[in-house]
Amino acid sequence: MAVRRSPHSNAGQRLNAGIGGAGSGTLLITIAQHIGVDTIPGLVFLYSAPILAVVTGAAFDQVRQWTEWYGEWAVIRRARRTLEKQLNNPNTSTEHKKDIRCMLEQMDHTIAVNHLARVKSIKS
Repeated sequence: MAVRRSPHSNAGQRLNAGIGGAGSGTLLITIAQHIGVDTIPGLVFLYSAPILAVVTGAAFDQVRQWTEWYGEWAVIRRARRTLEKQLNNPNTSTEHKKDIRCMLEQMDHTIAVNHLARVKSIKS
């Protein structure tokens, strides 16, 4: 299940994406200095460094978000599979099956609330 986070909880992860972008920009500047900043290829590397830094930082951040999303869904799938397996077990008592159905309902509700929160957090 997705966990509610404060708006500042991923600040450190975004910083990592920024560091990754800065690292790629620094690499281009180093290559430009090695080639020579007075040459055309050196100038191309030098002036494209900030653009590459921003693009690389955004890509790192997007990959991090996809990885986090996939991890959340993997946890949800495992939990649902476990509950459904218990629900279909003939040895499970009727009373316990009622509790399991309640848990599945709570899980569905929590997922819906988290999806709604993500939709609301989209900036238009």
